[in-house]
Amino acid sequence: MVERLDHMETNTAKSIAIVTSGHIPSYWAHSINTAKHAKGFGDIGLKPTIFSVLHRSEYSMFRALSSMHQFYGIPESIPIHLVRDHSLYYYRDMFPLSWALTALDKVSGLKARYFHDPEVELAQQVIKLKPDLVYARTYRAVYTLVKNGIPTIMETHRAALDHPHLLRTLSLSQKAAFLGITTIHESIRDRYMDAGIPASKILVAEDAVDEEDIAPETFNLTALRNELSLPSKRLVMYVGSLHHGKGIPTILDMAERMRSRRDVTYVVVGGPTRTANSYRRMCSSRNLSNVKIIGPVPPKQAVKYRQAADVLLLCPEDLKRSVMDYDTTSPLKLFEYMASGTPIVATSSPATSRILEHNKDSLIANSNMVEELVALTNSTLDNTAAAKQRATCAKQKIYQFTYQQRCQKILNFFVL
Repeated sequence: MVERLDHMETNTAKSIAIVTSGHIPSYWAHSINTAKHAKGFGDIGLKPTIFSVLHRSEYSMFRALSSMHQFYGIPESIPIHLVRDHSLYYYRDMFPLSWALTALDKVSGLKARYFHDPEVELAQQVIKLKPDLVYARTYRAVYTLVKNGIPTIMETHRAALDHPHLLRTLSLSQKAAFLGITTIHESIRDRYMDAGIPASKILVAEDAVDEEDIAPETFNLTALRNELSLPSKRLVMYVGSLHHGKGIPTILDMAERMRSRRDVTYVVVGGPTRTANSYRRMCSSRNLSNVKIIGPVPPKQAVKYRQAADVLLLCPEDLKRSVMDYDTTSPLKLFEYMASGTPIVATSSPATSRILEHNKDSLIANSNMVEELVALTNSTLDNTAAAKQRATCAKQKIYQFTYQQRCQKILNFFVL
């Protein structure tokens, strides 16, 4: 039986807490997504506050940043509350303790994480704030919030219902305070429905981009490239995470095939720094002088790189050992590329097939075959009028995929 939340005036939500389990600040896509949702909810009239756990892996970046708001490109008026992790898991990235904690997770079925759980403290801070609504990208804090009757929407992109913390939280799905789940693909929705979550509590919405990051109609490209210290050549660029499965080896192979084009430089922007350094060494060993590895940059800086390119590449690999689910992902990068006004060359994938259309708003290769990607890239570089027309079409389409639109959709579905 689904409980009713009689004490909530659903049409008068004014304040919202944006809650996440960590990675603020960081370069992770879900970190950017969380911050931009806070801005999006603020842009449609709610008063947002961000709550996150501060882990050891983010602490040095937190200390180094002069402003997290400037880093993410969100208003200074949005409060950010960080709860320091005082559990053993604060040291989970330190060897050999990391091994011991991994073993502890396996033995306890992740239940060891409930001991001195920072997400409980995080939830308690949210409860003290008494927001009208919570939007959360985590599991354990949601459990505490719902148990305490705080109206909560949980965002999850997890396709497999096999995580103990997720299953524990879903056990409260019939509670009135559990308003529902936002996810990015119909097949994920169907799996949660099979697990007993009512369709009325599941919203499917593609990911998004900030309206402010949509490229202006005109800008000084030469000045922008000078600001970014980019070469005065045709720039074929990738901007995003360098993690496994993102297609960086394919991009380097493309650069090798196009080495004879002296007018072209490949630019790879993204992190983590250790991975960027690894690719620099690889380029050096392969004598890829036509490749420039930039490394990680703040999200607001990444916007400029995307706009400074002649071609943007999107060629993820269908691999099991990846940071995303290939079949259901709704990559931020795709929407960020569309917003840039720069021509896109992509490989066919479930995400590109849903959003893009070959020869209309992009050029799409049938696979990650280097020869086809090189041919499409050369075609984009050599036929600038057609490429510009496709880029304009992609940018016009992006207005239906903004955070402001997505946040309004969430509000309409769960609250209004």
